[in-house]
Amino acid sequence: MTGRPSGTGPVPLSPVQTDLLGQQLLDPDDPGEHCMIGWRVEGPVDRSALERAVGHVHRRHESLRAAYRLDDPPTAEPLDLAPPGVTRLPATSPAEAEDLLRRALGEPFDLEAGRVWRLVHVPVGGDDVHLLGLAGHHIALDGWSEAILTVELSAAYNAFVAGREPPDEPAPTLAEVAAERDLPADPVRLDRHRQWWRTDMAGVPQLSYGDGPTSTGEAPRLLDVRLSPRALAGVRRYARQHLVTPYVVLLTAYVRTLADLCGQHDFGVGTPVALRGDDVLDRAVGCLIDVLCLRVRLATGDTDEGDLRRVSETVRRSFAAREIPLNEIVRLANPPRDERPPLFQTVFALQNMAPAPLDLTGTRSTAFRPAPLALPTELFVEVWEHGTDGPHLTVHHRPDQVPDGFARRLADRMVTRVEHLATE
Repeated sequence: MTGRPSGTGPVPLSPVQTDLLGQQLLDPDDPGEHCMIGWRVEGPVDRSALERAVGHVHRRHESLRAAYRLDDPPTAEPLDLAPPGVTRLPATSPAEAEDLLRRALGEPFDLEAGRVWRLVHVPVGGDDVHLLGLAGHHIALDGWSEAILTVELSAAYNAFVAGREPPDEPAPTLAEVAAERDLPADPVRLDRHRQWWRTDMAGVPQLSYGDGPTSTGEAPRLLDVRLSPRALAGVRRYARQHLVTPYVVLLTAYVRTLADLCGQHDFGVGTPVALRGDDVLDRAVGCLIDVLCLRVRLATGDTDEGDLRRVSETVRRSFAAREIPLNEIVRLANPPRDERPPLFQTVFALQNMAPAPLDLTGTRSTAFRPAPLALPTELFVEVWEHGTDGPHLTVHHRPDQVPDGFARRLADRMVTRVEHLATE
């Protein structure tokens, strides 16, 4: 179904959304930009209430029912589209259920037709154990949006089960979000930032992971390592002592570990940046992020404090110039074009938002992250402060680029370094 315009008209895409749209049009089957979250649910699930809750959330948020088009300029246009419904795939075992869920969440979206999200329900051998999964293309939502959707799905489901209408406070429209997101900037300052990026990113080296064996034609692999709460408490204490954020401490631990393993002290690291901070943007479901490139330059054999000072200054200067979007920075730097991601081949993120629980009447739920079917970069590392079993480190890697042994050493040494910093 194509759908009719729903009233507000086309809205310009952000630079990140424009890049995401271009990538999807080049490779419509690539699931590398799917945001996915899953829940293990114990207890009966009312299928009718779940369907109605999906429809309620779908109608509330224009980003979930917009057509994303590569016009001039690229735009998102809200449509009067039917909700995606709930895909139901019965399974006979937990292993089969997880595989079915992951593959269903990774099915392609059609951004130009406004098909950008879905909910999947996999009963596991009866009516009292279920897997639920939500997937959306990154052009339409981000990690912050996942929490909004989880809260709203829960509230709508519970209201329908109780025989009443759910709360329906107006959600920000795409036009309202764009007006807050695209505030005018000082052109003199922008030109100064552009010159800084052109100079700072000139000739940034690509990462080399050594000569270990790699695999071809395989899905991304995941290493998930628990971190002790004591270690993260120590990181926060260490950050306060040195007047930086915990993110800077963890990023420093990561880049020093990577530098030692690669034998390189000059390379790029991508890091996601939230473009929120006011009432409209904080309540919006959408893609309100950018990716910032940090060019890391470490000194051989430096102290922990020396590394921290260098990384802190890099973060400070790069964030000060974050008004220039990544796609423009790539054009300014004009790196050699090959099959590898330009400017940086690894991403590091600190995920410090507590996950919103899926609170469905009469059930108990536990959140989990389905393993991705593809990655937007070669090496994707995250520290999660609020995992279901405590804080943990995840290392996703493309086995055709990053040897398994390298990824394992990276995870182990990163944990050791974080534990070491926590004791200082």
